Formats: sequence, C-alpha cells, structure tokens
Amino acid sequence: MSTTAQIPPPPDGSAIVAQSGAIPPPPDGSAIVAQNNAASAAPTGTISAYHPPTTVMGKLASWIDDVTADLQDGGDRTGVGTVMQKLGARGLHNGNSAAVGDFMASLPLGLLKATKGGAELIPSEVGGEKGNTWKGVKDLVGGGLQAMQMPGMFVAPEASEQVADIAGNATAKVAKPIIDKAVALVTNIPKATESKLVDAIGDIAESNGFARSEDADTIVEATKHLATSLQQRAQAAYQALDESAPGFQELRDTIQKESQAVKAQQALDPEKASSIAKSLSDHQSQMDELLSDDQKAAWQNADKDYSQFKALQRFVGKANASATDLTSDALTDVNRLKSGMQSLGNVSRKGTPTDVLARGFGDEGAATLRQITQDASKQTADKAAAKTALKWGSGVAGAGVTGDLLYKALFSK
Repeated sequence: MSTTAQIPPPPDGSAIVAQSGAIPPPPDGSAIVAQNNAASAAPTGTISAYHPPTTVMGKLASWIDDVTADLQDGGDRTGVGTVMQKLGARGLHNGNSAAVGDFMASLPLGLLKATKGGAELIPSEVGGEKGNTWKGVKDLVGGGLQAMQMPGMFVAPEASEQVADIAGNATAKVAKPIIDKAVALVTNIPKATESKLVDAIGDIAESNGFARSEDADTIVEATKHLATSLQQRAQAAYQALDESAPGFQELRDTIQKESQAVKAQQALDPEKASSIAKSLSDHQSQMDELLSDDQKAAWQNADKDYSQFKALQRFVGKANASATDLTSDALTDVNRLKSGMQSLGNVSRKGTPTDVLARGFGDEGAATLRQITQDASKQTADKAAAKTALKWGSGVAGAGVTGDLLYKALFSK
C-alpha cells in the first residue's frame, strides 16, 4: 500500500518564503497611495423625493396619466379604472403586446394625451405647471395624431399615409395655432380686447391734438372723451368766428337750412326749389365777403371736427350694444362689436356709401380698431374650439367622439 509523501516546507529565508510573505505597504506620498485613496472615495449622490403637482392643470395632467395607466394595465388608480375593472376590463396590455393594445385603443388614448397636452400648455401664471409648454405642444399634436390612427384606417386606405405626412411636420405647422387656442382658453378676451381698443383710441385722440383720457377704462368712455373733445373744439372755433366776424353763426345756420330745403323741394316743387336756391346763392356770397381765407379754413376744420363728433356718437351706440351687462358699459360681446363696426363701414348717406367708422376715427385709426376686433373675434372662436376639444377629451368614455373631429377642433384655422 502506497502512501503520499509530504513535501517539507522550504527553509527560512528562501526566495519562496519571501514571495509568499506579506507585501509591505508602499511609502507615503507615492502614486500608488494617491490612487488607492482616490479609489476608496466612494461617489456620493442624492435621490430627490417625488413632488406631486400643485396646480389645477398639473393635477389634471397627472390624473390623465393615471387614467391612461389604468386603461393599459387594468389598474384602479382612478375612478375610471375602478369602473372598468367592475365591468370586467383586464387592461389593454394584458394578453396583448403594448404596441398592439395601444394601437387598438388609439382613439381614447390619443384623446387623453391631447387633453393632457392642453393642460400642460396652460401658462403658470394662470394655474398651469411651469416649464411644460413645449411638452404640451408635443402631447397635444401627438395625441391628435394618435387618435386618428384607428379611425383613419376605416375612412380610407390613404389615411395612414396622410397621418405619416402630418406627423413629419405637424409640430411646426400647428404649434402656433395650438398655443393660440390654449392662451385663448384662459384669457378674458373681452377685457383684453377692450384694453387694446382703449389704448388705440387714446392714440387717435393724441393724433387729433388731444390728451388721451387717463380715466377711461372702456371703449365707451374713451370714445366719449374723444367725441366731447372734438365737439368742444368745433364749438370754440364757431364761437371765435362769430366774434371775429359778427353774424357768422346766424348766416351759417341759414345756409345749412336752405341747402337741405333745396334738396328736399327739387322733387316736390321744382319752382320753390329754384327760389330757395337763389336765396342760398345770395347768402353764400355774403359769407364769402364776411370771412377771410384763414377764417374759411378755420370754418372747414370746425365742420370736420363736428362731423367726426357725430360719427363717434354712432359708434358709441354700437359699443353700448356690445356691453350686455346692464350695470356696466364694459365690453362683453366681441362678436357683437365686430358686427356693429361692420355695419358702420358701409352706411348709405343721402345715397352715397360712407364709412362712418373712418369718418370718426380716421382711415388709419379705423383700420387699427377693426384689426383688434377681428383678432379678438378669431380668438373667441379659438376659445370655443379649445373648450370643445377639452370637453371631448374629458369625456372619452362617451359615444360619438371621433379623432377627426378632435383634430379639426384643435388644429383647424
């Protein structure tokens, strides 16, 4: 029987003993020590806690995320998920791949995403979450496109190609209209419009040589201030002419009455009209002799001021009709103001079309007021569209909602 021989240990001091012994540490200050110290310094970091949104729109966006998750995994984070569970829904991703489940439910999921985007677009100053504007644009565009996927396949074979074309440049094309609608949704349009109109009327007052009203808060007040200023300047000019050319105002009134009488009698009694015309000619000759060229120019300017005053009185009537609150003359109905301004744009005066708005505010001033009102009317339509889209998005469980309708409500100009 063989035995295993044991190998004796090497003698003390041999190279083998030296190699197997403890390796002494490197001297202090060496590169190895520095590297070891650097390696031993473990990286530090912090994990921040989740901060739930505090604004109304932020909470709405978070709730929509929870609803979406409930639809996808069959959870009960929200009331919607709880109801779906009780109805026997297992979740879109249960038994299907995530891609297939999301595609089959592209309409409700897209509507939810678009609604979330609308909430994210709301500025922080009026209840939205700060820093989510661009994310809101992408969610709103992406949600609208997603909502069209499934319905589009049943509308026409080319629908998928249209969606692909839209997806390539949708953000660039619709970002501004979407933001306009989101801003309109949280803007008091009549109040903002009235502020712009008051400022514009103040500019018109200054261009006519008057100080802008410091107290006018409504277009009715601002227009009355301008109208009164014009009336007073005209009356002062008439008074000055009467003082420098005694009999001016009496002769002026006579000429005005005879001018109207001639026009009235031409069809009724031509002979009488001819007699009045002769008297009118005599009185006009007297006026030419009474006034100097400078006084005639002052008379013409006074008549222009008085004509403006009368035109502005008509505009005040339209502005009052646009203030539907019986306790205030503040603008409340932008579209009614727009209609009133349109009616003043082509008034038949003694058979001649006249732009009363331009006569009262001047051509440039009238154009400015029309543009402000037109923009406000469009913004009002945007607000209605945004409200409808958000209402549809919030009621995704209801019937009769289509991705095409949502897309038009959100993106059509």
